Amino acid sequence: MKKFIQYITLVALTVCLSNVSVAQEANFSMYRYTPFYANPGQISTTDQLNFMLNSRIQPLNTGENLTTTIVSGYLPIHFSNAHKLVVGVNVSSEQTASLLNSNGGMLALSYSVPLNDKSELSLGAQGGLFQNKIGGDFVTDGQIEGGVLNPGAGQLDPVLNQQHAYPTLSSGIYYRLKDANYQDKAFIGVSLFNMIEPNISFVENGDADKLPMSIKTIAGYKVYDNATLSVSPTIRWINQAQNNAFDLGTDVGYRLSGDEKDFKKLILSLWYNSNSIGVMSLAYEQKRVAVGVSYDIPMGEGFNLAQNGIFEFAISYKLKNRRRAEETPRELPQEGVELQKDEAVIEIEKPKKEEIEEAAVNEEEPQVEEPVKEEPVINEPLKNEPKLEEKAAEVTVQPLTEKEKETLAKTVRFKLNSDDLNDDSKAFINQVIDILSKKENYNITLIGHTCNLGESSFNGELGMDRAEIVRDYMVANGINKARISTNSKGETDPIATNENQLGREKNRRVEFKVTYQ
Repeated sequence: MKKFIQYITLVALTVCLSNVSVAQEANFSMYRYTPFYANPGQISTTDQLNFMLNSRIQPLNTGENLTTTIVSGYLPIHFSNAHKLVVGVNVSSEQTASLLNSNGGMLALSYSVPLNDKSELSLGAQGGLFQNKIGGDFVTDGQIEGGVLNPGAGQLDPVLNQQHAYPTLSSGIYYRLKDANYQDKAFIGVSLFNMIEPNISFVENGDADKLPMSIKTIAGYKVYDNATLSVSPTIRWINQAQNNAFDLGTDVGYRLSGDEKDFKKLILSLWYNSNSIGVMSLAYEQKRVAVGVSYDIPMGEGFNLAQNGIFEFAISYKLKNRRRAEETPRELPQEGVELQKDEAVIEIEKPKKEEIEEAAVNEEEPQVEEPVKEEPVINEPLKNEPKLEEKAAEVTVQPLTEKEKETLAKTVRFKLNSDDLNDDSKAFINQVIDILSKKENYNITLIGHTCNLGESSFNGELGMDRAEIVRDYMVANGINKARISTNSKGETDPIATNENQLGREKNRRVEFKVTYQ
């Protein structure tokens, strides 16, 4: 009887350990919210201080559940050479009813190198320590005396109440490409999990019970994207212990409101796993918060009734981005506005005469020399000789005055990491609004710029954020949105040196380019 009970206990433990190892092998359906269990290199995609909570409830053949709960945090550290290091910390707890529980944590480092302003390559590694413990709330033959249960009798099974600790080590490489708006366009990653194949056996001579190394690959590409809808097919392949599994699916994003800077959207994901499992997940994302749920549905035969579905929940919260300690503000030239400490200040710079002339021309178009006019119009295209009625219409068009040109040639300046508007900057933009209100035949392009501190791809996004915040203010104060376009040059077009603080302050700006309709 004793041997039989021990045999049953060991069989149950084997089943549980198999499920635990699967859980530790990133069997999370919503992989975007579990980078620790998808690819250590993927951790570097975090641009902000971020916290995540994940929970997964997986039914077992015994009719009980394997419940996994994970809390993780991610801290990005940016360097002046545009490289980035992300430090990740993970704490997890896995419980298989009262039979087995596993607790542990991991530390990850992921380093990204920008290949250009729209792509980057990341290398990641993570290590951790886990402890498995077998529960002791079981009746054994040592507690049966004369056919009667004696709970005070000692349990004779050697595996009960045992503990076993083991380390893990994993690594990964991850590449991602961004589109013109600096949003993810494509990605591909390869990772190795449990590279040291730790022994997870509780009993002697258990060397065969090792957590096998696994290879995981993932790739995705956004095939369609507009202001409202996006479609991104994705494929994953996992190889572990000579077994292969494929995940084929797609993410469909639907934007409810907002733009790339301040959005609200839904993401519906549909997957099929080669182990005859279908996955459906739905996530709601905002700029700072994301919440997602998923449900795994068996689609083949051989599944126990208790395994009719696996539920998963995830929540992510991002703190406001602060890539590094801000520079100590310095006094700007006399034409400008002094930056105040701990205040997101935008400064209006009075340009030199040659800068005014340069700003009055569209740099993107070839310039055609024209006769000097008494009051030239900025970026007015060449036209064929107009008809008489067109000439009459042109008489009513007022060209920009020299004072208006000088105003439009000024730049809006930002403090490090900031895209906020203060009262001084709003007062200046009100002058631009007044000009455009009177000159309805002109459109305007807002071009955002940054200094070279931090990651180049982030600077591209920050430049766009700055242009859009100016646009939004102008639209809120009466300018038709159709007359305004935005662009970002990030750190690629400085007007001053980036070798000192004063030069970097000049480079953090939004420029105005006006064109005649």
